[in-house]
Amino acid sequence: MNSNKYTLRDPGELRNYFGMPAEKGSRCDEVTTRNLRRGYFACVSYVDALVGQLMSALDAQGVAANTVVILWGDHGYKLGDYGTWNKWSNMTIDTRVPLIVRGPGVSVGHKSEALVELIDVYPTLAQLCGLPLPKHLEGTSLVPVQ
Repeated sequence: MNSNKYTLRDPGELRNYFGMPAEKGSRCDEVTTRNLRRGYFACVSYVDALVGQLMSALDAQGVAANTVVILWGDHGYKLGDYGTWNKWSNMTIDTRVPLIVRGPGVSVGHKSEALVELIDVYPTLAQLCGLPLPKHLEGTSLVPVQ
């Protein structure tokens, strides 16, 4: 990997947790790495199941067609990629986040490669709900992206 010294940072966040390597520059062993990844994937699976329950409940209540649901994360996350953890770098994996929109007028199953920012969530939500956009608002609605 070719990068400069500012690209990757020491995973200081990880060192704050019990049982993690405490020394700056230290690495997780294979067992710790496997356990951290398993925990992360278990969390993702659990959240996925909860989102499924939410969507099923909206369908059961008959309000799914009238409801906007937007899911996003606040950062990307490394799971030992590049020998480091957490979100403390400017690698692509840290600068991209999940963003899923479901609601009236939103294409189902559409994936876009458009460059968007989380600041675009507010105007998107406002447009999907038929609300006026305040003059001070930053960001751009993602509705036309689909």
